This record gives sequence, C-alpha cells and structure tokens, in this order.
Amino acid sequence: LTESGTVGHSGVTISGGPKDYGVSVMGVGGDGSITLAVKTSSDVRDLADNPLASSVTSAPVTIDNTAPTVISISRHTPTDEYTNADTVSFQVVFSKSVVNVSSADFSVSGPTGAAIGVSGSGDTYVASISGGDMANLNAVLDIDFSGAQDIEDRAGHALANTTPGS
Repeated sequence: LTESGTVGHSGVTISGGPKDYGVSVMGVGGDGSITLAVKTSSDVRDLADNPLASSVTSAPVTIDNTAPTVISISRHTPTDEYTNADTVSFQVVFSKSVVNVSSADFSVSGPTGAAIGVSGSGDTYVASISGGDMANLNAVLDIDFSGAQDIEDRAGHALANTTPGS
C-alpha cells in the first residue's frame, strides 16, 4: 500500500480480510488531499496465491480542517462614503468558498424597515440594503453579521470570525 498527497498523517492500518479490507489513515493534519494505491508489484495475493492482476488506486480524498474567515467587507455600490442612493450594497469576501449565506445572516443599522438581499456564491457575496426609509435616510448605514448567522464551508466548519482580519 502506498499513499501520496499533501496532508500529513501518523500511520495507516489495514483490517479485515480475506476478501474485503478496510484502510484507515490516522492522525491526519492540515489541509490537502491523500490517495491510496496498491500496485501489481506488491505482495498482495489471493487465496490461490495469484498476484494482484492490476493496480488499484483510490480517488483522491480532500481533507479540510480549516474554518472559513471574513477577509473583507467593503462598499460595493455606490462606492462613495456619502450617497443619496435608495439601495446600498456591500461586498463580503470570505477566505474560502462558503454555503448557507442568506439575508438572515446579516443585520443592518441606520434605516428603519429596510430589507437585505444577498447574491453571490463561492467566496464572494453582495448584501444589498433597500426599502424602508432608505429614500429619505440621513444617517450612518452599517451592516454586520447577525448573531444567528449559520455560514459554513462545504466541510461543515462554521465561520470562525465575523470581523475582517481577526
């Protein structure tokens, strides 16, 4: 059995037999991938002592031990600090692709009765604030993550921070 890839591990165990075997890779650390292979030149033999007829290689297994973080939140449209726009959008960039991003993940302060719309995918989303008293608003508009946000990566790691750079 040979293994290749970009993640470290502390060992491999093989169990079962004589027909079906299980392989466990222990102590996997970091992010990356691992692939296992049994080559025809190995000492694997069937019950009649015949050698392995062909090499067998597993599909790569992706290992993800890192939670996503917020890289930046910036004004998207309009980009100016002062505006009379009825809709203001903020671009939110994460350190990696995330899922479960919706309007419920954000909160807004400043306008009354405004709605938040979210678009995007992967690591970049746009949160747009409109409606309510936005048309006549003369105040500071701020967007933040709600306390109930449920953003996570595809491996199920919850968002590790809600402040860029922390």
